[in-house]
Amino acid sequence: MKNNLNYDAIKGLLLEELSENFSTANIKLEETMDNIDLLRDGIIDSMEFIELIEILEERYDLCIDLSKMTETNISEFDVFIKEILLQNNQ
Repeated sequence: MKNNLNYDAIKGLLLEELSENFSTANIKLEETMDNIDLLRDGIIDSMEFIELIEILEERYDLCIDLSKMTETNISEFDVFIKEILLQNNQ
């Protein structure tokens, strides 16, 4: 996966993994804004955020280290994607 890693690819992976969560929160995937906050907007809770990171690492061979993230608003969709790309040298 790392070879084809770009913003839209990561966004697609996240939308795929979180489609049920978005549905439960009554948010349509086609309306998903990049500035949506996964935690604040009730898409996932903090444990699910950690589980999401583990899923992305295992299924897509990504490396995501929360201790190396520079942004404080890491649960914002856009920021999270950019941090993933940064940590995976894309």
